[in-house]
Amino acid sequence: MQEEETYTIGDVAAQFGLTVRTLRYWDQIGLVVPSYRDWQDFRQYTESDMQRIHDVLTYRAVGLKLQAIRELLDDPSGDNADVVTQLRTQRRLLLQQQDHISGMLNALDTLLEEAMSTHEVPEARRKEIMGEFYRPELEAEAEEKYGHTEEWAQAMEKQKSMSEADWAAMREKTSHVQETLADAMRRGVKPGSAEANELAEMARESLDWFPVTHSKHVILARNYVADPRFKQYYDGFADGLAVWLRDIIEANAQAHGVDLENVRWQ
Repeated sequence: MQEEETYTIGDVAAQFGLTVRTLRYWDQIGLVVPSYRDWQDFRQYTESDMQRIHDVLTYRAVGLKLQAIRELLDDPSGDNADVVTQLRTQRRLLLQQQDHISGMLNALDTLLEEAMSTHEVPEARRKEIMGEFYRPELEAEAEEKYGHTEEWAQAMEKQKSMSEADWAAMREKTSHVQETLADAMRRGVKPGSAEANELAEMARESLDWFPVTHSKHVILARNYVADPRFKQYYDGFADGLAVWLRDIIEANAQAHGVDLENVRWQ
């Protein structure tokens, strides 16, 4: 008479995250045959059957085929050497697959890099996304002046890699930075204060076309005031913003050791 606790096929399937169909198939091929069937011929699994299922899943997780798993579990000798041999063989196969997958990933990375570099967002679309923040005339002028520099090359490389989502994110970031600066100026934040220095750092870090040092930031900020087009742009957010922004950038740079009387592009 059956005395040990048993489980239905549905219970077992739920416990191991398997389908009933899978368990029936394993029964048919002799991989996991339930120890009992009830009076209606329904499968009944014991704790020993459950352990065998656990063993099957363990071996399957490392890629062994079902036939090989059955042979290991049914080996009457119980010789651990056979298990070790099978596992070593499987390890060699997995290492070969790993090399193959690594090669495919490298090839995929190359294709992605090429795709990103050859599918630059068209200028018309960049203008549409950026709106008032996109100034192609200033870009053309900058290229004439700085096209030979390393910074220009870095900026162009970044621009080529940018997707439409990247341009949209840049617009949001630019708008946030300018509005934050304008609000601080209206609140009377003084250049050289802790808050002003934090804002200057925020503005510097937002210029991520190329690495902007504090001395470079001063030179750029002075141009915000000297060039009427930049001054008009910044003052469009708040009257006097261009001068105030230059002042907080200079004060922050000085706090970081920049000699404001001898600023160089370095």
